[in-house]
Amino acid sequence: MPNIKSAKKRVKVIATKTLRNKALNSNLKTTIKKAEAALAGSSDDRTAAVTLAIKKIDQAAAKGLLHKNTAARRKSRLARKLHAAGLGRTTTPGTSQRTCARPGPRSFSTPPAGGFFLL
Repeated sequence: MPNIKSAKKRVKVIATKTLRNKALNSNLKTTIKKAEAALAGSSDDRTAAVTLAIKKIDQAAAKGLLHKNTAARRKSRLARKLHAAGLGRTTTPGTSQRTCARPGPRSFSTPPAGGFFLL
């Protein structure tokens, strides 16, 4: 047991954070297992289960419970399984999934008198 006051406080804070992390991690694992079980079965709410799991993964990454690459990998695996089940987003050939048009190149005539543009 520490003798210094700040070290005693750190022990308390670490214990509190450990409990919070365990609860969040347990909830995350449960949500992911439910999503995978829904994908394996023939339930009607597969898309909703995967969407909820992806949301929980994003929240865990935002709180620092998961590394961002780990979160991306887990989300990708769930999305692949959803797509393999025939429920993922599909596009028709020749179209992209981009929802907004990409802006074209800017066309400027001559530079202003100062020689540079103020944007």
